[in-house]
Amino acid sequence: MESAALAIEIQMSLLLFLALAGYLVASRINQSATIGAILVGVLVGPSVLGLITYTDFVATLAHLGAIILLFVIGFEFNIRDIIDPR
Repeated sequence: MESAALAIEIQMSLLLFLALAGYLVASRINQSATIGAILVGVLVGPSVLGLITYTDFVATLAHLGAIILLFVIGFEFNIRDIIDPR
């Protein structure tokens, strides 16, 4: 049981480190940091490289990340820009 927990800890550490690297690379080439983090997630996820296995914990983190992303977008959203576009 400990080895499975250790594997999850290593996977999450790897994911956080690579997400930071994607953030920095995207910022360096004048792109959105969100794009860098999403691309890293797609690359290391189970669909491409498979470095991160899909578990309930990863699914929970993915849902939490989506909620936080929508929350931040809501803060930056301005209804006046839609009503009066110039």
